Amino acid sequence: MSALGFAVPFYSGLPYLERALRSLQAQSTSQWDAVVVDDAGPEPESGDLVHELRDPRISYVRNDANLGLAGNWNRCLELVEADFVTLLHGDDELGRDYAAVVLDAHRRHPDAVAVHTGARVVGRSGGPIFSFPDFFKRFTGPRRGGEHETVGDRGLAVVLRGQFIFFPSVSYTARLLPPRPFDGSWRQVVDLDLIARLLFDGHRIVGMPPPAYRYRRHQESQTALLTASRDRFREEFALYEVIARRAQSLGWTRSAAVARRARIVRAHVAYRALGAALRGNLREAGSTASLLRGRRQA
Repeated sequence: MSALGFAVPFYSGLPYLERALRSLQAQSTSQWDAVVVDDAGPEPESGDLVHELRDPRISYVRNDANLGLAGNWNRCLELVEADFVTLLHGDDELGRDYAAVVLDAHRRHPDAVAVHTGARVVGRSGGPIFSFPDFFKRFTGPRRGGEHETVGDRGLAVVLRGQFIFFPSVSYTARLLPPRPFDGSWRQVVDLDLIARLLFDGHRIVGMPPPAYRYRRHQESQTALLTASRDRFREEFALYEVIARRAQSLGWTRSAAVARRARIVRAHVAYRALGAALRGNLREAGSTASLLRGRRQA
């Protein structure tokens, strides 16, 4: 059993999956193994792709039925036997030193429920792209340039203010996770929901500044599809309300206030509405802006 396990949830996008697995094979340390978990997707050739790599460190499992995002992520965690586990999204890539960076952080912080790295945002071809939400995150995260800790009321407030953690870059300490940690009632905010619950339960998360993860934004991703349909924003507002109530009940006044305002969600909605208006799509602009109506203002 390797120290670090990569679980690669997959549904579709074989070219992206091949890039993800090649980035795994290029890691600067060999202290890892991986499993690709195909959620009964439309491209069963993914199994052939894994076989053709002929890498004993990478195995393949195909679910008998589609479990959905949270269900497949939980299945991924069940299949990994390593001390630490990263859910490498099948359309993302790793920087060469990702495994070495997170393993070093885990060993220096054995009581942290998770560690994470910085990330570079890339497009379909792998080159850098501009993304307003990711640009905005630069100004909302921890001010220090070095290693930082996210814990308690203050830490949750920082996460909610800017969602500065690129959640696919997170590596979890397996023994500290609850059983089936991902909540299937969510479609988009599954990872943010888990991070909030872990912080509520008294855990701490350690972040390292190196951008050791490459997070791909493209129009076929679930995030892009749920953003286009605006379901993403409805879920974010709903989760922020859930978090605000729990934070208030615990006396976590900072995070309760940030969650009630949901400024980062509002800003993203306003940005999308403005973009639609500038493209001349006034119907989409109005429909998107309507999500802000009736929300409590800061």
